[in-house]
Amino acid sequence: MVRGQTKALTLAARVTANPGDLPLAVAELLGAQVVADRCGKTGGTTLRIPSPWSGLIVVSRPDEPFTPAESARANRLADVAVSAAAAMVQLRDAGVVQSADTGRQVSPSPNASDSRPQ
Repeated sequence: MVRGQTKALTLAARVTANPGDLPLAVAELLGAQVVADRCGKTGGTTLRIPSPWSGLIVVSRPDEPFTPAESARANRLADVAVSAAAAMVQLRDAGVVQSADTGRQVSPSPNASDSRPQ
């Protein structure tokens, strides 16, 4: 079994690499399921997390209410995803792309002043 801190860090790395994985990462973090019907049942077994992409992420865990600490963790994971998405946009706008296979920074433009690995 993976310890809570390790799971949280692993999921944070996951949403940093792919912010679109946020709903599934939150569900995994909390041992819950993503709810497609955002207007459905509310209460202690349903948690709503703001998302800039979908408005709300709703997860549910029948028979076990979410604790305030779990709610805080889920919201912080959402913050990580938002920050990662913003950083990706800034890198794209600056013309810097991270090469997935080598981890080196490369410029997408052949006219760049220095296209050597950083």
